Amino acid sequence: MTRPSDRELLILIFALFGRDAEATQRILSGVSIESEVCRDIDELCAAVERGAGALVLAEEALVPTAAQRLTAVLGAQPSWSDLPVIVSATEVAEERRGFGLLSRLGEGVNLSILERPVRARAMVSAVQSALRARRRQYATRGLIDELSASEVRFRTVQERAPYGLMIYRPIFDENGAIEDFEWVYANAVGARAMRRPISALVGRRHLELMPGSKIDGQFQAHVAAFTSGAPVECEFLYERDGVDNNTYHLTAFRLDENLAVVFDDITERKRAEFERSQLLAREREARTEAEAASREKDEFLATVSHELRTPLNAMLGWARMLTSGTLPEAARGKAVQSIERNALAQAQLVEDLLDVSRIVSGKLRLDLHEVDFSRVVEAAVDSVRPAMEAKEIRFEPAIDPSASEVMGDPNRLQQVIWNLLSNAIKFTSRGGRVQLIVARVKSHIELSVSDTGLGIEPSFLPFLFQRFYQADGTSTRNHGGLGLGLAICRHLVELHGGTIEAFSEGLGQGATFKVQLPLLPVRATWADARASHSTPARRLVFEPPPELQGLKVLIVDDQPDAREVLVAVMARCGAMAIEASSSSEGLGRVVAARPDVIISDIGMPEEDGYSFIRRVRKLAADAGGRTPAAALTAYARAEDRRQAMQAGFEMHVSKPVEPAELVTVVATLARIGRAISHYE
Repeated sequence: MTRPSDRELLILIFALFGRDAEATQRILSGVSIESEVCRDIDELCAAVERGAGALVLAEEALVPTAAQRLTAVLGAQPSWSDLPVIVSATEVAEERRGFGLLSRLGEGVNLSILERPVRARAMVSAVQSALRARRRQYATRGLIDELSASEVRFRTVQERAPYGLMIYRPIFDENGAIEDFEWVYANAVGARAMRRPISALVGRRHLELMPGSKIDGQFQAHVAAFTSGAPVECEFLYERDGVDNNTYHLTAFRLDENLAVVFDDITERKRAEFERSQLLAREREARTEAEAASREKDEFLATVSHELRTPLNAMLGWARMLTSGTLPEAARGKAVQSIERNALAQAQLVEDLLDVSRIVSGKLRLDLHEVDFSRVVEAAVDSVRPAMEAKEIRFEPAIDPSASEVMGDPNRLQQVIWNLLSNAIKFTSRGGRVQLIVARVKSHIELSVSDTGLGIEPSFLPFLFQRFYQADGTSTRNHGGLGLGLAICRHLVELHGGTIEAFSEGLGQGATFKVQLPLLPVRATWADARASHSTPARRLVFEPPPELQGLKVLIVDDQPDAREVLVAVMARCGAMAIEASSSSEGLGRVVAARPDVIISDIGMPEEDGYSFIRRVRKLAADAGGRTPAAALTAYARAEDRRQAMQAGFEMHVSKPVEPAELVTVVATLARIGRAISHYE
């Protein structure tokens, strides 16, 4: 259909009687709008059928009689089926009036209502608005009519498609290279993906709205697709205003002189793939750990079997020969010694396994009492001396006589030393050297075992004290054992409140093991010297030493009851106690009273004992910065002891503490303070 001329865009005035019709025509003529008066429904239908009008102006009273014929006429003329109808109506409720007219004219009719009395300006405005809408309809129809049926179907499909579609026009620079693309089309899905209306996209440049596309490769994919003529696929992450990062998969291809881009939101798919990959990685890691645990279990069982069967083989062989009576008399002594030696080795293996079981279950117990450490060391050395002599190993002991008294289990301490010496001998070749040093370092004993043997790879050092770990776990290894000795040593040392460390420069460079154990902080006599498993706690006899007379002792503790008992103990020994309930108060007491000894708790509100002693150590010597101090605390682990020493305390005493122990600690600290003053 062709667009009607302006002459055809006239008003069909239907049944406006007499002067009303004439007045309406004059008003419309004044604004250059022509009109034609239809006196009855027949004239109106005839005018509509010949396409003579662009708008119908009628009265409400005539609609009921003309509605059916008018609707039929409009429906029979598809090009005029949406002919606007303006009805002048008396004042009636909006919803009732509109519903009544629509029910008579049909819902497909383009209906407008003017209330009577109708003002000239309102009527002209309504008519002009209807005519402008009519002209736009003609223009739209003209464009649609120019499209082929296949193009209409194509647009319908792509508008309803679940994927985004963009069409770009390339923009070339002066050298003929593509410098950007201009949007010429975007469907609804594409506009939603860009989070902009279609009108805000068409005519805009691609790099203007998506500058990051040069970084993620999207722009380069567009250029390649247009230049080569072959489709190009890629993925890109679109982010706007730092939110809603969505991942898209796009396919760009040349479409005549334009570039078409079809893309799909794959954010959920990528998220699912990532979660699946994470799950697979966790499953793979768990499977690897399970396989490693299973492999370690198999290797451990094989090692246990080998280590138990090896001495058993020698014992069984010699026993068979002894019982058969075929063994010469001269060889019987050698057989008995071999059986005894292998039985002891097997018993040690079984004992190690039992120790590990006790450690894991928390059932390993120590029989603690005062121990002369030097004697424990000598006993351990005597037990390994035959092995050293057999390998002609040069043994260099250096034992400090003052490194003597510790609180511990002598059998377990001897087990630790024996294990370290045995390892040193086992991994040191014939003619090598093993050095044993025992020295007193401040408030602890340090035992060092060094050798010139095989050494330890640096990568293996972190695993050295783990159970069942061996640097060489193959069947061709040169040295036997279950890999339990050092793990047991570490646990026993830590139960004694000490630490154990290993050092090595690497293979062939030998190794050094250092054990630190706390010294016994008191001199005491035992009320009952007999060891009894039914009486694990022994009572110390309180003997105040004379050197506490006149000492000033600062006691820093936030608990009044704790301070009270310490003050009573100091008073019993003739010392003067100075109380402080916090770290800050204690610091002030140090500067003002210049105490001889400081006893401080660790766990206190606002500022703990570590911070307190660090602040004390920052003071000048004449302000109390060198005052000897002990940490009296319920934090009794080995790392707590190390932390206290590193913070600046000379001694670490665990709660609860016997009065005799506390008094001896104070006396020891007082001697340290006098020594410091003497050298200053």
